[in-house]
Amino acid sequence: MKVGSKMNGCSTEKMKYRPIRSVFILGCALLISGQLAFAEIAATLAYDRELVELQKSLDTFETRASRDQKNLRRAEGLFSDKKKALRSLRAGARAELRAAEKILSKVQQRSNQTQRDIDLFADRINEIERDSRRAQARIQAQNVIIQEMNRAQHNKLLERNESKVIAYQVEMAKVESEGNRVKKELEKAEFELLRSRSKSQSFQVDDHPELVVLRRKMDAFAAALTKSRAKADRANDGLRVAIAKKSADRLTAQQNSNASKIKNSRASKAKAESQVKSQSKSAVAKSSAGKSGATNSSQSGPQDNGPRDSPAYVFVISGDGEPIEKKLALKSWAESFGAVYIQGSWNNLYPLKRGNVKAGPKLFLRQISAAFKKIPKKSNVIIIGHGQGGGAAISAATQVASKMGRRIDYLIALDPMGEGNLRANIVYKVKAGGCSAPNGDTAANKAYLKCLADSSKRVITANVKNFYNRWQKETANLGDLARVVEVQDEVGRSVSMRSSTGKFTIANAGTKTDQKRVFYWGSADAHQELLEQASIILPNLLVRYIH
Repeated sequence: MKVGSKMNGCSTEKMKYRPIRSVFILGCALLISGQLAFAEIAATLAYDRELVELQKSLDTFETRASRDQKNLRRAEGLFSDKKKALRSLRAGARAELRAAEKILSKVQQRSNQTQRDIDLFADRINEIERDSRRAQARIQAQNVIIQEMNRAQHNKLLERNESKVIAYQVEMAKVESEGNRVKKELEKAEFELLRSRSKSQSFQVDDHPELVVLRRKMDAFAAALTKSRAKADRANDGLRVAIAKKSADRLTAQQNSNASKIKNSRASKAKAESQVKSQSKSAVAKSSAGKSGATNSSQSGPQDNGPRDSPAYVFVISGDGEPIEKKLALKSWAESFGAVYIQGSWNNLYPLKRGNVKAGPKLFLRQISAAFKKIPKKSNVIIIGHGQGGGAAISAATQVASKMGRRIDYLIALDPMGEGNLRANIVYKVKAGGCSAPNGDTAANKAYLKCLADSSKRVITANVKNFYNRWQKETANLGDLARVVEVQDEVGRSVSMRSSTGKFTIANAGTKTDQKRVFYWGSADAHQELLEQASIILPNLLVRYIH
């Protein structure tokens, strides 16, 4: 009996501690689940710190590249200004040379004319003297009686010839005096010609010392810019790889976490059920309570880590070209966070089956208005647009969403354009028909500038919480790509006027803005580079609004 009672006592003691063991097992399961969640949070924080460091490195290299580019542009500007100044001086020297040549030619003509006049007077004097000598020879050949008869006439002829000689000598003296003065002018003109020719030949524009120094500086700045851009490109690649790796790691970790939690939950439930069969009714009740708590705890994990009840909505609006998703590659990344990813075009958000509806901006605004009405108020809304899609995105945020009171958490405009591929037609609130493109013609340029003067700037409304805007310095696809437009004023002088900028006015100081003009060397495919850079930057900007 003692042995049996001992055994019964032992069995009773085990029955007493089994509910405690069950609670302990469930607590361990919860602790493991918490450690997994903590590890996931720690990994996420580490990844965020890595992204911050990579982004800082990228910003540093981009700032350095921007500085090198500014230095290069400044050196190029100085080089261009100095070259223009030297060319202007050379042109002035050549003009002086041509003027000196003309003056020398005129003075030479006058000197030649003076010499011809002197020779003419000398010839006439020689003729008169020869006539006098012949008359003297004729009268000497006559006899004395005839000489006496012709003496008076002979003397008159000699006196008349003498008077002519004296008159010609006086005129010739005046001409010789003029010739001496012209000769001095000729010597002076020859000297000025030599001086002008020497001055003109001294202006060697390409080999000028100052230009040589500036050209060396430009080469140094270009080399520094190339090196900075190479480092920025490597930083871009590193950031892109990190983002892509995080997306893949996140999906794998989430799947492993869910599988581990389900496995632990099933094991805990099976353990609890096996223990319930051997416990008393009171122990069964306590065990059921513990099982219920364990089940709720196991279900709370995926709800905390899974997508929110109101997921983010991402609208990606393309322009006239191919869909920008091919370059952005954001769809799988956004959908891995449970976001709704909607792609459309600037003239229709959803393709219509009916053929009697014309695609255009009005159709797009009607469609996106209907889409906004279906989105829960708690959901974050992100709009990304490129080209005319960027203009459509801005119109959707500032016209449709603003009137509806719909919050836009992030508005991203990449090289936004309006009607006719003009920045003016989206940066400004233009009248119906919009501005016309300046094409170099004076009338067209004046019409474009008048359109800007008659229009007010478009405002990014207060419902936009974050605004990211990038536009190109120059692009081959825009009608108003030039920063200045030349027209003629009333007196016919050429006047340079500023064209439309890509920067928008912000209505509310609370809207966080990042607007910048970028330059991609004027390449015809610069918009592709703009999209590629955006594909690297945007995930880091949008992750807190999609997660």
